[in-house]
Formats: sequence, structure tokens, C-alpha cells
Amino acid sequence: MSNSILPAAGNLDIVNANVRADKFNAATNIGVANTNPDFNFSVGDKFHVDKDSTDPVSITGNVVASGIKISNLTIGPAFDFASVSNVGNVTANVIQFANATTGFTTTANVEIGGNISLTSNAQVKVGSNVLAEYTGPHGREPTTPLLKKFPEIVFDASKYDQNHSTNTYIQAGYTVTASSQATDAKNAANLYNEQFPTLINTDDGWQSRNNTYDGSTGVAASIDTLTGITGATSSRNGSYTTLELPHKIKLSYLQIHTRNSVDHGTPVHPKQVYVYGSNDGSSWTQVGSHLFTSVPSSPIWQRIDINSTTPYKYFVLQTTSILPFLDTSLNRVYILDLEWYGYEEDPPQGDLSLDTTLKSTFNSVRSNNYVMYFDGKDPDGTDPKNLVSGSSISLTNNNATYDASNDYWTLDGSTESNVTTGSLGFEGDAPHTVSMWVNASNLEANVLTQQLFTIGSGYDKALVRVDDTQIAANTWHNVTYAYQGEGGSKVTYVDGRKVEEAQVEDTFGDYPPFVMTDYETGGYRVSSNNEYTLDGRLAWKAYDENDDDTSINAWMTSDPSWDTNSTPSTPIGSPDTFTVGGVNYTGHWNKLELPHKLKVDYVYLSGRFSDRVPYKGVFLGSNDDSNWE
Repeated sequence: MSNSILPAAGNLDIVNANVRADKFNAATNIGVANTNPDFNFSVGDKFHVDKDSTDPVSITGNVVASGIKISNLTIGPAFDFASVSNVGNVTANVIQFANATTGFTTTANVEIGGNISLTSNAQVKVGSNVLAEYTGPHGREPTTPLLKKFPEIVFDASKYDQNHSTNTYIQAGYTVTASSQATDAKNAANLYNEQFPTLINTDDGWQSRNNTYDGSTGVAASIDTLTGITGATSSRNGSYTTLELPHKIKLSYLQIHTRNSVDHGTPVHPKQVYVYGSNDGSSWTQVGSHLFTSVPSSPIWQRIDINSTTPYKYFVLQTTSILPFLDTSLNRVYILDLEWYGYEEDPPQGDLSLDTTLKSTFNSVRSNNYVMYFDGKDPDGTDPKNLVSGSSISLTNNNATYDASNDYWTLDGSTESNVTTGSLGFEGDAPHTVSMWVNASNLEANVLTQQLFTIGSGYDKALVRVDDTQIAANTWHNVTYAYQGEGGSKVTYVDGRKVEEAQVEDTFGDYPPFVMTDYETGGYRVSSNNEYTLDGRLAWKAYDENDDDTSINAWMTSDPSWDTNSTPSTPIGSPDTFTVGGVNYTGHWNKLELPHKLKVDYVYLSGRFSDRVPYKGVFLGSNDDSNWE
């Protein structure tokens, strides 16, 4: 009997019964609800089994099962990225782009709430007309303003703008005025020269003019009067000084340093004082007052508490009476130093300010946008030189040592110790910027140690000096100077903070631009080979702007220093000789050293009216104090 299955000769109809067998073999395809199956096994048109296909099981529609066990599964959806993101666009997994050239491209905005980390050898490149915008708001640290001393700068006669006729002095955004002052030397700017507890000289501090107070009672006269006071009292008599700040502050307290009973025979110390605030400089609100009852016996700060809750931009300290002290000369007030302490105005709601820290690694400059650059080793060698590609400007040094390990120059403090370049090719009033790192060990040895750089000769438009009021000794600071040209500004930044700004204008004027009060004042230095020291007829008094015919206010040589037996008299008493172009000039001299070069147009010379006036002389100039012309 054969096991083969013969082709069907007809149909087998089974009604109301089951077909049961240990095995079931079919010679052709089997169909269930499918009279003409195309596959080995088909159920309708939804489920098919084909033993010879790479996809042996094919299902059209959903599969519903309590569980599916699969050893390997491959799913290849025929959907674009938009279709997938429509279902869900959030994942906690890391998304990685593997394209070696461009991994991510978009023409829309990209918002990132965390950090962007760049691996080594990565670059951030931008095209032209790209705007980098940083917006807020976000909180600053500290979250509350700090108590600060104002002004935040030291008033320096060599730096501030002055108008003695209006008693006005301006420096770095601060303006100081006074209702009156005894002399131009005893001006209100001296209140902020930070000399406490030192008394420089008898002209230190601010003194009101004489007779501004009753000499016997000390009560203010009507010479100096503050008007515009809000409230029942619209005006008060008494000399006063005003401080205008660059911004508003809430005044916490102020402290004053006055003359004392030991060092000063006539202290003329304030008795009743008032403090006012204003935001327009004309309408004043009283914010405090104080009654002094005694004159101190030593240099001390005396504090006046205010604790104002309203911020003001202008402040006034007014004295309406003077404390009696062993005399009746109470006709003026004298204050040596003044400090204001307060909090800057709270930032308004919606403040979009941003605290940003930028960190970078300095590389060699290879750009034609720079004329000169030397900061570190040349990448092609070990000797520092101009690193600007294609530039022929040379670099030389005088008494300076280069540290190749740390990439900086050390100047040895000699009279000429510097690093110089060849001509930069500047012509006319050329705008420019100079930036450098500096670490100074001694800021007060002499005026030249304060001079960081100059641009010259023939083009002496830029000179930057810094002192211990702007930088700390033995500390690295970044100093940047930007010059816009005439009509613009010249600005000095220290560690990113603007410390000085001035208008670029014609520099023609009187030099020194202020009254000399000693041999060295504001960067100017006076010396002489001969002076009469017996009653103080010293060399610097030739520059004290005092034309009074009293000889103590003038420079005079010692007696005798001229042979009066000859006509004209000839110099004796160790005169010096200057040789210029083979010609010898012998005599006594007065020398002025400036902090910068000067092209002299003319010299104003005032001698005594009747005798001891110069008969003949020469004016000599030098850039090294050795070679004169």
C-alpha cells in the first residue's frame, strides 16, 4: 500500500463531525475561508504561511497576544522623522549624530537650557553680520547691594578738570563743588584726596571764604546760602560743599576729618551741620543733621549716621555754625577730608543685566588688523618679536629681561628701562587701542614708574599712567587704553573696569595745569641747583601761581649767588654749565620735569618789580635729562 497522496478526484463533505488524525499531509496549499490559497497555508486574506519565502509568516492587521517570544527582531518603519516626532519628541536618551561633516543643521532658533561643552581642538565659527545676543533676566550675586565708600576714586589734581571761578572739580563721573573757598589751593576737591590722617600742608582740605560766619559767635552769615530746601525751611545760611555721583545711592552715613586742637591753633571746627539729598541738584531734602560739641585732640574720623531709604544722586554737607575754641576767629569753616557711605540703588524690576564670564586661551596674532603684537614666544622660535604676519616693525629693549618660561618682560628700574618698537606709521590724529598686562613692584618710586606706555615721537597722542589708586602692587592687572581721535574720548580700563575717561581736545594750555604745592605734585617735578632756603624761597614756588611781590612766594637763588661787581652780574656759588651745539651756557637753573612730552609755544616769566630780575638766559629742553637743546 502506497503512502503517497493521489490527486483529488472529488470532494469529501463532512457534516456535523470532526476530522481527527495523528498526521495531516496535503499535496497542495491549505486554505481556511479561502477557496484558492496562494500560500502553503492561508486564513482568509489576513494570515499566510509560505515555507519558501524570506518572510515565511505574513500578517495583515493587528496581532493580539498575551505574550510574544522572539529571539531576533528587526523593525524597519516606513515613516519620516516628522511622523515619528508627531507621536513624541521627548527622550531621556543621548542623541548622537555620526555624520563626519555636518551633524546638525537648522535655519530656526536653537534653545539650550544647560551647558555647551566643546572637546579639544574644537572651534566656534560665525559668518559675517552675526549678532550674539545674551538676555535675562536672572539674579545677580550678591542679591543685595553692598555698602560702598563714595567717591570710589581719589581726586587727583593731575587728573580732574577744574574751574576755580565756579569752585567746580570733575573726575571720572564725580563732580565736587563748594559755595565758596578761601583760595584756589584750599578747594573742595581736596576733601577727596584720601590723605587722612596726613596733613600735606597748610593748604590741604577745603576752607570757606573769610567772613562767611560771625567772627565772635560762629553763626553763619548770609554770604553762603543754600536755597531750594523742601519743607518749612526753604533756605539756610552756611557754607556747603556738594557731591554729584554718576548714579543714585541710599546714603547710610558720612564721616568727616576736621582740624584738631593739638595740630591747629585755629581749628574752625563745624558745630551744627545739615545733610541734604537731591535728584536734580536744585531741590534739596534734609536727610540728616548733627551737632558737634567739642573739637577733637587728634586726627580722627567723626561719623554722622543717616540711613536714608530714598536714593539720591546729589548730596550736600552744610555747616551753619562754628565751635568756639580759645579765640574769636570763627569767621570760616575748615574740613580736611570727607567720605560718604551708602548702597547703590536697587536694580529695577525686569532688569536684563547679565553676569557673563569669558575664558579664553591667548594665541599668537596673525592678523593685519594689528600693527604690533608682542606677548609671549614666537611660535617659530624662542625670541619674542613682532608676531603680526607680514609686519616689518622691529622690537628692541633697554635694560629689560625676557622670561621665556613665563612669557613676560622684566624692567630693572633703570632711568631708561623699556621695550620699544620701530615706527608704527601713525599719521595725524589716528585712533588706536593699546592693551597690556602689568605687574608693578613699586608704584611710587618716581613718576616714570607710573608711565606704562607712550606713542611718539612726533605723535604724542597717547600716554597712560597708573598709580596705587588704580592698581595694586605685585599683582597682575590688564590695562587697556582706547583713543578715538579728536572730538571723541580717550578711556583707560583696568581689569575691564573704566578708571578714567576724558574728552580728546586741543591740549594747548598752561603747564603745570595746576598749582604746585611741593617739589612734586601730580606727576610734575621741580628741581634746581641753587635756592634760598632760609625763608622758604624754593624752586617749586615759581609754579605756585602766586604773583604776590612778597619774596617768600617766589624762587630765589641763595645769597650771594651772583657777582654784583660786574655788569651785568655773573653767576657765582657753584653754577652749572650746559653745552648745546658747542656753545656753553653757565648759570643757575630751575628745571621742570613733566609726565609727558610738551611742545612749548611760549613761556610766561614774572620777576620782582624793581630788582633781582633775570637779565639774560636760555630755555633748554631734553628727553633724557642729559642731552639738551
